[in-house]
Amino acid sequence: MMADHRGERCGVIGELRDPPHFFPFMRPDTPLSAATTLRLDITLGLWCAAVVVLLAMFARMTGLVARAIGPMPGWVFALCIVAFGSGVTGFLIARGIARAHWKTAGRMDAAMLLAARGQCPSCASWLLSTPPESDGRTTCPACKAAWKVGNTDGCPGCGYDMSQVPATAGPLAICPECATLSTASADATDTPPPRG
Repeated sequence: MMADHRGERCGVIGELRDPPHFFPFMRPDTPLSAATTLRLDITLGLWCAAVVVLLAMFARMTGLVARAIGPMPGWVFALCIVAFGSGVTGFLIARGIARAHWKTAGRMDAAMLLAARGQCPSCASWLLSTPPESDGRTTCPACKAAWKVGNTDGCPGCGYDMSQVPATAGPLAICPECATLSTASADATDTPPPRG
């Protein structure tokens, strides 16, 4: 369960239930915050490091390295074992940290990014044609969850002032700082704001 922008409990779409996979090409089309992406990148890096060390150890044991560059000293092989163990341990710890982050801030951050681009994080309905109410929240006509749609408080990814950034991807505007998609402001002009 999760709370919408009015603090009411609501469901979540399938993409928000489980932690995103650390392989980028296996992740669903769900926007992730910079903090979540960093944790997943660290997890992937440690996994790759452990695989590389494992392949080096395999090459040493099969004699491939010995035929190519000569025998490998025993201390190098021992160092490889320590590096492999450290990589696997680090991967398991980093994966646990990433999953714990997803259960706390990560899932809600992803939900806010989904809502900012106009999609309900609770049922995946599009909210672009639904007008906001007096409190600035848009109530989903399908599941009745209420969300802040668009970038009324600045870019949901980095806080950049999006008030004058025009729509460039259908009804969505692309943040010039972090490339986060969000529904364009109604008063956006045709020229992007000066940088700085």
